[in-house]
Amino acid sequence: EDFPFGLYFMLSLPGGLLNPELGMGNYHQQLGQQGIDIPRINIMQSLATVFRYKRLYLEAQYQGSSLSFARFLPNPLDDLAYAGLSISSVQLGYALWRNRNNELIFRGGFGSAQSTILIVENQQTSLSFDQLGTSSVRNPWNPIFHDTNFVEASLEIWRGRPKRRAKVGESIRIGYRQGLAFDEWQFAGATAIDAPRDRLSQLFFHVQIHFGPNFPKIEKK
Repeated sequence: EDFPFGLYFMLSLPGGLLNPELGMGNYHQQLGQQGIDIPRINIMQSLATVFRYKRLYLEAQYQGSSLSFARFLPNPLDDLAYAGLSISSVQLGYALWRNRNNELIFRGGFGSAQSTILIVENQQTSLSFDQLGTSSVRNPWNPIFHDTNFVEASLEIWRGRPKRRAKVGESIRIGYRQGLAFDEWQFAGATAIDAPRDRLSQLFFHVQIHFGPNFPKIEKK
C-alpha cells in the first residue's frame, strides 16, 4: 500500500445512531406499573478518533443522546419523563474484505454506558427566579441512573480506500452490545432501596462520516 497509515475523525449527525434496547426489562416493568412509559430506542450522536495501520483499525468513541424522549404521564399534573444514554467505548477492527472503494470491517470492543431517567413534576404555573433553589420548587423526583460495562461486536461497511493523502468517506455499522453484569439502578444524591437490577443489551445501527489524512509508507534509506 502507498498509504499504510491513517488518522481519521468520525462523527454522526443527530439521529445517525440508533440503539434499540433489548435489556433493561426490570425498570421498564417497574416504571410501567406507575404509568411511566420510556421508549426503548435511543437516538444518539457520536464523535470518534480512528487510527489505521493497513487493515487494522483502532477506535475510541463517545456517544450521547441527541434527543431526550419526553412522554406525558396519564395524570392531571402533566408530568414529563426524560430518558438519556451516554456511551464510551474502544474497538479494534480488521478489514476482512476490500475492493477498490469499500472495506468490510469486523470490530470488537468494550466500554461503559450510563442510562438516565428524570421525572419532572409540573406543579407550578408561574415561578420567580428569586425562588430557584428553594424547597418550594424542588423536584421531588431524583434522577435515576444505571452504570454498567459491556462488550460489543459489529460489522461495518467502510467506504473510501486510502488511495490519496486526504480522505473523506462514510460508514454503515450494525452490531450488538452486551452488559457484563446485572447492575443496580441508583438515585443521584440518595440511597436507592429495593432498586431493580438490569443488564444492558442493545442492537445498534450507525451511519457516520469520517475524514482525515493518510500517511505514506516510510522508505528505508
